[in-house]
Parts: sequence; structure tokens; C-alpha cells
Amino acid sequence: MGPDSALSANVLSNRLERTGLQLMGVEEETPPGRQASLMAVVAAADLFGAHLRFQRGDVEGMRQALGRAETSIIGMMQGIHDLRVAVGDAQEEPEE
Repeated sequence: MGPDSALSANVLSNRLERTGLQLMGVEEETPPGRQASLMAVVAAADLFGAHLRFQRGDVEGMRQALGRAETSIIGMMQGIHDLRVAVGDAQEEPEE
């Protein structure tokens, strides 16, 4: 099992998904640090999935995975901002 094998890719992908599930928690509202961490893991899983789909020639699947990754990155950045607001390093943005 080398770093480029299908088994290695499957193990890494499953590990990322499992870590994301462990970060979810059961609270009604997820604290911003945990939310940002969860979104980073989800983005990593989707980016890795996009890479694997690209290697297989599945361009449409790659596009879908990249779209999910972008959404996760936006959520991660929001969590980072919320943490900065919590410690006074940034101001809360007004709601529209």
C-alpha cells in the first residue's frame, strides 16, 4: 500500500469523514471554533475527492466536489471570523 494506491486513498478519505463526524457534536449551536474545524475537514475531504475524480476523468464529479469544498471554505472562514469577534480582534458584521 503506497501513498498513491487506491487503498491508501480510500483510507484517507474515510479518516477525513470520520474526523468530521467526530467534530460535529450534538449541541444545537456549534461553537465557532468547532464549526471552523469541521468545515476545514469537510473541505479537505471534498478537495481530496475532487482530486480522485480528476484522476479518474470524472470532470462533472470533480466540479461538484469543488463546489462543496468552496462552500465549506466559506463556512470555515465565517467560523474564523466569529472567533476573532469573540476575542475582540474583529467587529461583528451587520446583518442585511
